[in-house]
Amino acid sequence: MKLYFASYLGVSGEINEGDLFLRDNKPSIHQFLGIKSGNLGKYKIIQGYTGEEGKEYEGHIVNHINCPKVKLYVCSRDIKTGDIVRFRLAAKAVEKELKCVDDFMDVNIHGDNMKTVVLEDGDFKVYTTPDTTNQCYKIIGTVSPNATWVIHGMEFDKEDLLAQGVGVNWNSLNSNLKFKIKGPCGHFH
Repeated sequence: MKLYFASYLGVSGEINEGDLFLRDNKPSIHQFLGIKSGNLGKYKIIQGYTGEEGKEYEGHIVNHINCPKVKLYVCSRDIKTGDIVRFRLAAKAVEKELKCVDDFMDVNIHGDNMKTVVLEDGDFKVYTTPDTTNQCYKIIGTVSPNATWVIHGMEFDKEDLLAQGVGVNWNSLNSNLKFKIKGPCGHFH
């Protein structure tokens, strides 16, 4: 498992022409291409499990309540003290933003090194195990729109990412930070 990965995450706001959204809370990403006529819109399937990527279709105008607007982000599993991270609470199947108050390496009973992260939000505190540490991640920037081959879940090494923006900080979300990704051609896009 690599430290960096791409993930579609929800963003606020109305869905406008060119925006991406999650269709009816199904695991497929669509792009709004514009209004066709009346209450019909034109759409394109960007990523899904249907094998129909690239297909254009018409349908009723979507709203941001049933079809949340999303954006493709670069996320990191490299959690350090002070980071604001997202952690999936398995019992509730929801994600919660927590602050990392400590991270340290420990040795298990087999003599293997393992990372433990301590997360908290007020009185709520989580001590991760090696299994749950991989469920923690931080958002560090957006994927360049020119990196058209990048899909949700794709993983990267640090050398595959080129950060661009003012005040580049790999430790936390910087809304002005965009990442060019090294493509199959060997160039950054």
